[in-house]
Amino acid sequence: MPGRYENLTNPFADVDEATRAQYIEEGTTLYQVNCRPCHGTKADGAGPMARGLRLKPADFQDAGTIGTVVESYAFWRIKEGGRGLPMAASPWDSAMPAWKDELSDEEIWKIVMAEYAIAGREPRKPESHE
Repeated sequence: MPGRYENLTNPFADVDEATRAQYIEEGTTLYQVNCRPCHGTKADGAGPMARGLRLKPADFQDAGTIGTVVESYAFWRIKEGGRGLPMAASPWDSAMPAWKDELSDEEIWKIVMAEYAIAGREPRKPESHE
């Protein structure tokens, strides 16, 4: 993940439960429109377009995927996509398109929240570098 994304924090993370639920609902709507075709309704990588892709979309239900990354990584992958990553990024290269020109940062953060909620996962906490 490029350094400029490394220390990003979700600006919507520290809110009351009602507001959090609203953001997740908004993110879920955005997810259904933009992400579901590949990642599937259940975020299991089995969307209707997944069969036509050379690289299978991430299965967020798998404990080894979204639950192992910090939110800033998920934000980066949505914003910048996964195409053309260096060999060192393997096995994380993917057919994931960049959404930076279609979605605002606010919308991307809400999708990140929705992905974790749909998958029933919590984001990994960033490691302290003190």
